[in-house]
Amino acid sequence: MKYLEIGNTSSGQSFLFVKRISPHKGTFPTHHEVFPERFKRRIGSTPTTTLHEASVVAVQRSNDIEHLQVVSVRDRAGRTNTTKDLVAAAKTWLWFNEVEDLPGIRAESLRRTKEGEAAANTLAMLTDSVKAFYSVDGDGYTHKTIYTPFGDHLLGVLSSGQAGNLFSEAVALWASQAGRGHMKSTDKPIRDATRFVGIFNDFVGDRPMDQITRSNVAAYITHRCKAVKTTSVDREIHTLRAVWSKAADALDVITRNPFARQPILGLGTDAIRRHTPSSKEHQSLMQVLQEHPRRELSYVIPMLAVIALTGLRLSEVWGIQPSDLDADKDQLRIRPNALRTLKTANSERPFPVLPELASWLEIYMRMKRPSSANAASATTGCFLKTNGFKLTAHCLRHGFKQRLVEVDTPANVIEELMGWSSQSMMRHYGVNAVTGKKRNAIQLAYDQIAGTDRDSSPDQGSIMPTPETPPFSPLEMPLERIKTTRSEVNFATEWYGGQSSEMGDGNTLLKASQTGTDKANLY
Repeated sequence: MKYLEIGNTSSGQSFLFVKRISPHKGTFPTHHEVFPERFKRRIGSTPTTTLHEASVVAVQRSNDIEHLQVVSVRDRAGRTNTTKDLVAAAKTWLWFNEVEDLPGIRAESLRRTKEGEAAANTLAMLTDSVKAFYSVDGDGYTHKTIYTPFGDHLLGVLSSGQAGNLFSEAVALWASQAGRGHMKSTDKPIRDATRFVGIFNDFVGDRPMDQITRSNVAAYITHRCKAVKTTSVDREIHTLRAVWSKAADALDVITRNPFARQPILGLGTDAIRRHTPSSKEHQSLMQVLQEHPRRELSYVIPMLAVIALTGLRLSEVWGIQPSDLDADKDQLRIRPNALRTLKTANSERPFPVLPELASWLEIYMRMKRPSSANAASATTGCFLKTNGFKLTAHCLRHGFKQRLVEVDTPANVIEELMGWSSQSMMRHYGVNAVTGKKRNAIQLAYDQIAGTDRDSSPDQGSIMPTPETPPFSPLEMPLERIKTTRSEVNFATEWYGGQSSEMGDGNTLLKASQTGTDKANLY
């Protein structure tokens, strides 16, 4: 196998990395007297290392050595290398010269022991070889030795004992240090941290963590505030600060965190408060959803209805699975699943399912949903705007909370129904359960949305999606003026000709069973 020699030992197979190095493609200083044209190094020292794993490492090491040759040639020719290239080449150079624990060797060299003397001699030998290889002529006046950029970088690495880990590598270290190493790259915490680090590196450049300055961060904050709101920038800086701190702990970087205590001018002053829909707006939306011709063809209609009748977050509704519905207890369990996590620990809660909600859930569970909550958010936003509502899906959460307030629901009941994290010590004792008080509060809120009073008019008004029930009161604008289609956006949904299909990673997520021959827009 290429770059790999296989041997047998008492503990199993051993693997030896072998590569022929052409000096014509570039040389660099080594601890050998003559530049080695045939290089060997043992890899996969653990007994559990497989042949495939060893071959992957061998190919990567070969590529790293070739990259080191390119950087060295460019450097000696006076051509510019990026900081990322310099850092990567320096790590390869240390490995090539069998210096895999530079901080440990640097610390050992300060001791007055035999081992300390050997470590000091190793560093001195490598330092002298770098100085001799990368020195250039001075200006003839100062009589100071001048080095190439790569030579200067290697000398800095040897003197500081830090290989110069790039900030782009910090996310993996942060995840492992923060107990999130088990998460996938698609999970929101990892995805957000990776995205924020990428945006920062695009602006200041991917550089070693100890070379990021407070002025770099201040300039980044000014730049980002021109594109997004200050509160969003504050969240980004909070995440970047945590990533840098955890990675610095893992790498023994003792420099001050450049993201700490960074002021953001006008923090929060540019925030736009979300609109809380009135009971009339709530009622009008429910009537549009109830009478919409695509009510049972698009996930958008029942999704908005479920949000409006529960106050759930859009991501919580998007990730509802059939197993979350408990028909015996008439409740919906909001809990983490294979599709999505929850915002906080208190977000896990049961929600009473009254007949009004059950009818919409029955429709919603038959619909084919998009692949992400973000896609659902964009589509529901377009629907609301197209139909004349200056709302977002999250505004409906605020509206449902307001309906609960208007019917004098106790604060602790509202907190439990909404899944807020401010439930304090209550959640440390017992469990969040569906009670009669909660059911009564939700029924009163539904009456408020429908514009009915059950004590005086028990049969008037409805928010159930059935054509037999009387409609809501008239809208403020005539129905003929409300758009029900959006021609410039084609949200196509799949039809299943009388067959049931299951979606999800081995989990029963959705069962779509509809009859039809054409494809239709979502609304």
